[in-house]
Amino acid sequence: MPRPIRVAVLLLASTPLAAQSIAFEPKLLHTIPDGISLEGDPITDPNGDSFTPTSDVVWGPTGRRVAYIGRRGQTSFPIDSGIDTQPEGFHYLDSPVFSSDGDDVVWRAGNRIKPKKEKWWILRNGERSKKSYDWIGSVSIGPDGTIAFWEQPGAKIVADGSYNRGKQVFHVGKKKGKKWEDATALTPAAFSADGSTVATAAGKGGEWHVLITDKNGKQKPLTKKGFQMIDSIALSPNGKEAAVVVMAGMGFAPPGPGGMPMPGQKLVIQHGKNTYGKQFDSAGVPVFGPKRKQLAYKFADGKKMGIALTNDKKPRAEHGYVTNPVFSPDGSRMAYAAIEDAKVEPFYKMTTYCDFAIEGGKARLVTRKGKGKPKVDDAEYEGILHITFSPDGKRIAFVARKGKKWQIVCGDEKSDLFDEVGKPVFDESSKRIAFGARSGREIWWKVLE
Repeated sequence: MPRPIRVAVLLLASTPLAAQSIAFEPKLLHTIPDGISLEGDPITDPNGDSFTPTSDVVWGPTGRRVAYIGRRGQTSFPIDSGIDTQPEGFHYLDSPVFSSDGDDVVWRAGNRIKPKKEKWWILRNGERSKKSYDWIGSVSIGPDGTIAFWEQPGAKIVADGSYNRGKQVFHVGKKKGKKWEDATALTPAAFSADGSTVATAAGKGGEWHVLITDKNGKQKPLTKKGFQMIDSIALSPNGKEAAVVVMAGMGFAPPGPGGMPMPGQKLVIQHGKNTYGKQFDSAGVPVFGPKRKQLAYKFADGKKMGIALTNDKKPRAEHGYVTNPVFSPDGSRMAYAAIEDAKVEPFYKMTTYCDFAIEGGKARLVTRKGKGKPKVDDAEYEGILHITFSPDGKRIAFVARKGKKWQIVCGDEKSDLFDEVGKPVFDESSKRIAFGARSGREIWWKVLE
């Protein structure tokens, strides 16, 4: 199960890739070196709980490069198949993030240099940033290679092993904004699909604001009045609209960036002057479609969940859990997975990353055309992730789990089973599908035709 993060910034309308840039030939990309593992030594967190850090493989979007955290004991190495030099080890290392064209990969890396002092860097294509920082948050990269992250100058470690609270500044490219009292620093900032806008959440005076950075590097709050809590932010593809998940009315919000919702809290979606989800127990995970004013979201009603469009008159919650919705390229269709009898922690239920925290259950693909009724497929799987439409919108591929293995499914076509599988990518004709796959220590780029 992924570690909890305080606020999620959601951007599902990703920058399209040029079809000719994607590799559609199978190739062994990398073999995990001897002495390097995807699992590290067990770690005990500040609460006394022990866990084993495990790395996921991240494939570049064009299928020519792969990166992951290689572990040796408690040392982490940034392994990048596109870099020939021996990587240096770090005490702390976040998962790699690829640019949309696959040319760049960035990491957040840190070392403990004194009992109460650390140094942090941004790694880009194997090279450290020239400047080191007392502490930085998660790093994101835009379509043009611009990097965004939060910095806390003067950060120090206090007696309980955590960082002292301190003012933070938001960096976008070479520019940085004014200081804020708090920020959602461990949630990657989101770039709009066209790269014109960056969104994150920042706190001041007991309120939380959506902080927008425009293409000129100017930072300003989305609204003058802030919110008691921000759970997640979704940007429209052109960056001109934001849908914000906030807590409805007063209630308990735990300390920390944004105050992640506790079980039972009611969330609603604020989109301009409109508020969605007020009629349900809770609503969240807004997703913009490619059409103007097209917005979908999850909602919970009693013990059931559903997906609604903002213009639905009487949406119904019919499933135990539903994954984040995905629109076809032209916006005429929508797809998601319905999962029954799964273990879903209430704490995570309305978060953007809960799809990766589901335990057990049976999953089926759900499709919906326009304003029509959702259609549930008969085929069942032990898990469904990375739902992807073909360019013509007629085909859907996804990653399905079978036991401890994973495979690509597209209609009646199925790939072999692997230890790990990445998001499927269609070619321009919508006929071929490429995807990353790991089998033991071998990391491949595969093709399903």
